[in-house]
Amino acid sequence: MNETYRLSRFRPIAIGAIGVLCLVAIAIVRELLSTRDPILVLFILLWLGALAWNGYWFLFRMAYEIGITEGGQLHWRTVLSAHEVPLEHIESVKSPFGWFSRGLLRINVRDHTSPLLMSAPGFTQVAEALVRARPDLSITTGRLDVAVGRSGIPGVRWQARLGGGGGS
Repeated sequence: MNETYRLSRFRPIAIGAIGVLCLVAIAIVRELLSTRDPILVLFILLWLGALAWNGYWFLFRMAYEIGITEGGQLHWRTVLSAHEVPLEHIESVKSPFGWFSRGLLRINVRDHTSPLLMSAPGFTQVAEALVRARPDLSITTGRLDVAVGRSGIPGVRWQARLGGGGGS
């Protein structure tokens, strides 16, 4: 059993959005270096902090590909990293920050960084694959997760990937 699912169009959207925000950051830093207004300085610093926060989550923690290997490993890829852990290390799948993270699910992994998944259309296939591999696994979703999954970003959906992992 070698199942892999990929969130279509996620990588170009994430890279493009973060790239545009980095270009805006250059202009903002130029403004920061020339201003003496404390409120504007505070706003710019908060904006740069928000950019760093979003860059971390979208580039290092949000999985765009996830799969289960024949050897009983869960593997996932983010835009800038790849990970693999034994299926036994998965503890649960649920929203990471309660109401503030509807549409996101975190696979809680023991002794490893836990990936985030968008509950985009097609996520039920991913959840079913996880449950097939680990029948005792608890996957907790709410009504808002389902609604977000149905009305997500146009064209962004989880799709089965033929041939399993690897590649880009």
